[in-house]
Amino acid sequence: RRNGDQSRDPARRALSAREQALAVFEIEPPFTLVRLKARYKVLVKLHHPDAHGGDKAAEEKLKIINQAYATLKASYFA
Repeated sequence: RRNGDQSRDPARRALSAREQALAVFEIEPPFTLVRLKARYKVLVKLHHPDAHGGDKAAEEKLKIINQAYATLKASYFA
């Protein structure tokens, strides 16, 4: 039984990562790669550390945005 639980975990994590990425981008499928890139640019401009005097919180937010972007590209456009 334990092995069965472990085999399901990666699928849950992948789904969870995709759902989290969608929430970060405040976007719902279906969407185009052009729309995704446009949303990415808006979020980067809004949260870039240089726009916030090198703020560490902005730096962390940008890392989350970058990871979400990679997740969405891989999930929908790979």
